[in-house]
Amino acid sequence: MMIFQIAAGLVGAVLCAALGYFVLEKAFRIPYGSMILWILCPALILRCMQSVLLGIFQSEGSEMPSAVSAILRQVFYFGLGLLFLGIFRTYGEKVSLLLKKDDFTAMYGAMGVALGIVISEVLVLIFVFVIYQGSASGRRESEIGMKGTDTFFSQVRVLLFSMGGDIIGDLLLYLPLWTGLVLFEKNASDIYAAADSYGVFIGRYLDTMLLVVVLLCMGILPGVAKAGAHIRKKEERYVQNAIQSGIQGVFLHGMFFTVWLAVLAVPLAQTIDNSVGILLGEMFTTGSSVVLWALLLFYCSQILKLSGKNHLLLLGYGVMDLVFVITSTILFRMENAGILSIVLGSVIGMAAGAVCLCVILCLQRKTRPDALRGLAIPAGCCCACGLLAFGLEKLLFPHVGAVVTVISELIITLLLYWFLLLLLRCLRGQDFQYIPGGRLMRMLGKMFRL
Repeated sequence: MMIFQIAAGLVGAVLCAALGYFVLEKAFRIPYGSMILWILCPALILRCMQSVLLGIFQSEGSEMPSAVSAILRQVFYFGLGLLFLGIFRTYGEKVSLLLKKDDFTAMYGAMGVALGIVISEVLVLIFVFVIYQGSASGRRESEIGMKGTDTFFSQVRVLLFSMGGDIIGDLLLYLPLWTGLVLFEKNASDIYAAADSYGVFIGRYLDTMLLVVVLLCMGILPGVAKAGAHIRKKEERYVQNAIQSGIQGVFLHGMFFTVWLAVLAVPLAQTIDNSVGILLGEMFTTGSSVVLWALLLFYCSQILKLSGKNHLLLLGYGVMDLVFVITSTILFRMENAGILSIVLGSVIGMAAGAVCLCVILCLQRKTRPDALRGLAIPAGCCCACGLLAFGLEKLLFPHVGAVVTVISELIITLLLYWFLLLLLRCLRGQDFQYIPGGRLMRMLGKMFRL
């Protein structure tokens, strides 16, 4: 199977390299897009190799390597992407000054991000391979005496049929990135300015949002695993309690970071990239709630997958794409909001998809979120912390700078938020094991005897 996947990756890489110019530079009108795609071609082969090893773990009933590798991939994307973006962009600025053409800066920056993605895939492949080798001895013992009865082509046919739903789901999940680019460039007068703005949207705004979501997802995964264990044992009462606590944890931290990102949009934007601080700050202010909806979408998707309801994911993703396209098109026609139309369309589309999957999950498991402890009390606490963050920003930002303001306000407001939740008895004893930071919150409660 590894040979087949490597061959499939090579074929896909060759097709991408051959068709890159016509698809990206002619159809999507991305300047120098084919060069970026050529750099990304090795990543396709690496992902095919990873899929074989991860498939072995999934066949054994272990989803943890896939979940951990997905989180590590996003962390590597963010870290290495920013690192090589800065290195290559500096060189691109020199080339632009020498040739007196501004577009080389963005081109070299995109090349740096693409190189960071390729290196990230190499690191993830090494991680998965090390885990595979570590568990190889036990796997060989369990395979003694087993003989294959299916031919290679029959196994490939079964694999492709079983993966069809996952492939369609992934396409629907990432479709807004491409449709947003087409809609934005279609309504833009300057193609190079449009490419720069969309680059800020993907490389600064979306990466920052995804980093926050990934960190929160790491805290949610233990709760997802416990809910999955109850699902496999068919313990419906425990499944309902786990889902209710999990959704509550999603809203607790999703709403907090939505408010925090909106209030501290300007200092955070200057911390990430001061050269586009104004535009990036507007994106954070407009689209901070993406964190909440992406977190809810992730949680509901994982529980539905563990329940064997993969086909229902297509409905939620389809609703998300349809609402995104309709909303973005209306916003472009109503007002000249530029890239903020894509940001707002992303928020509304992801909210529609997340709510749709949440409703489906609650109907499937015959449970519902606690409106008081899961929505009303956290919303009030978020408003109080938001007012405090707004006042601290006015006090600290002019004197200590953007970086110190962002870090100090995150620590202060998060601790205050946890304290208010504990003071108002928002969490029950079992809830702490299903929400991000549950252990730290329990330690804080014991410290203050709450």
